[in-house]
Amino acid sequence: MDKTKKDIHPRQYLNMFTKLEKGTYPEFRGYPKVIIDSEAQKLTDLKKDLEDIELVEAKSLLNKKKEIDKLLDSDLENIERKRLFEMKKACNEKLQDQQVQAKEHLQRLAKLRQKFDEHQAKVLKYSKSDQLRKRLESKEMLCSEIETNQKANDYQAEKSKTLLLQHYSELMRHKMQIEALLQDESSSLDDSHLYERARKEHRGILKQIKKISECPDAEMLIRQYNVVSSLVAMEDLIKKVESALAKELSNEYVDLVKSESCLRNIQLQSETKQLETEVNNILNALSKSKFAESRSKLSKDATSNTPFSISEEESNLKHHIINYGANQYPDNRRGQEVSLFSKRSNPSAKNTSEKRTIEDAKIWLRNDCWKKKVTDKSVRFSCSNMNT
Repeated sequence: MDKTKKDIHPRQYLNMFTKLEKGTYPEFRGYPKVIIDSEAQKLTDLKKDLEDIELVEAKSLLNKKKEIDKLLDSDLENIERKRLFEMKKACNEKLQDQQVQAKEHLQRLAKLRQKFDEHQAKVLKYSKSDQLRKRLESKEMLCSEIETNQKANDYQAEKSKTLLLQHYSELMRHKMQIEALLQDESSSLDDSHLYERARKEHRGILKQIKKISECPDAEMLIRQYNVVSSLVAMEDLIKKVESALAKELSNEYVDLVKSESCLRNIQLQSETKQLETEVNNILNALSKSKFAESRSKLSKDATSNTPFSISEEESNLKHHIINYGANQYPDNRRGQEVSLFSKRSNPSAKNTSEKRTIEDAKIWLRNDCWKKKVTDKSVRFSCSNMNT
C-alpha cells in the first residue's frame, strides 16, 4: 500500500471527511430544522453582506466618479487655461504686429503728407503765376478792345456830328426859304442871301460847340447839343409850315403866284419830311454810338474801380431835353384852333372853293399828325438818351 500511487490509493477518499475542530458547538437538537435555520441565517447574513458590499461599491463608485469628474474638470480647466494662454499670446503677438504695421503706415502717411505739401506748394505757385498771366492777357485784350471801340465811337461821333451839321444847315436853308415864301419876299431873297444867313447860323452853332468843348464832358455835351439844336430847328420848321398852312387855308387860291407858292410849300414840306427821316436815322445812329460809348466807359470804370459821375450841367441839359416837347406844345388841340381861326378870318373861302378847302383840310390833318409824331419821337429819343 505504501508503494501505491496517490492517485489510485484509497486514502484519497478519506480526504472528503474533515475532522471536527475542538471548541463549543450548539446543541444538536431538532435535526434538520437547526441546520436549515443556521443555513437560512447564513443566507440572510450573506445577503446583508452583499447589500453592504453593494452599498460600499456604490459609494466607492460615486466617490470614484466624483474624483474622475474632478480630474476631468481640472483637466478641462487646465486645457482651457492653456487655450486662453495661447490665445492671449497669439493676440499679443498679433497686436504687436499690428502696432508695427501702424507705425509703418504712419511713417508712410507722414512721407506722403510731406510730398503732398510740396506738390501743393508747387501747384499754388504755378496757379498764381498762371492766374497773373491770364489776368494780364485779359487786361491787355480789354485795353485793346476798349481802344478799338473808343476809336470806332470817336469816328462814328465825328461822322454823325458832320452829318448833323450838314442836315442842320439844310434845315436852316429850307426854313429861311419857307420864311421868305410866307413873307412874299421870295423874289428879293436869292441863294447868296440864304447862304449868308445859313453861314451865320452855322457860325453861331460852332461858337456854342466851342463853348461846350471847354467843359470836362465835352463829347457828350456836344452830341446832346446837336440833338437839341436839331430838334429845335425841326420844331421851328414845323411851326413855320403850320403857320403857312393856316394862312393858306384862310386865303383864297385865286392868284397863280399864290398857288405856285403853295405847291412850292408842299414840295418843301415833302423835302422836310425826307430830312426828318434822315435826321431820325442819324439820331438813331447817334444813340447807338452813345450806348456803345457808355458801355466802354462802364468797362473802363469796372477795370479801374472809379465811380461814374454825371456833371450838373449835363443833367440840366438832359432835363431840358425831356421837358422840351411837353413845354413846346402844351395843347394838343392846336390844329382845331388854327382851322377855326382860318374860318373866322375868311368865311367866303367856304363858298367859293369847297372842294379845295376839303383837300387843304386833309393836308392840314396829315401835317398835324406828322407834327405830333415828330414831337413824340423827340421826347422818346431824349428819354432813351437819359436811360442809356
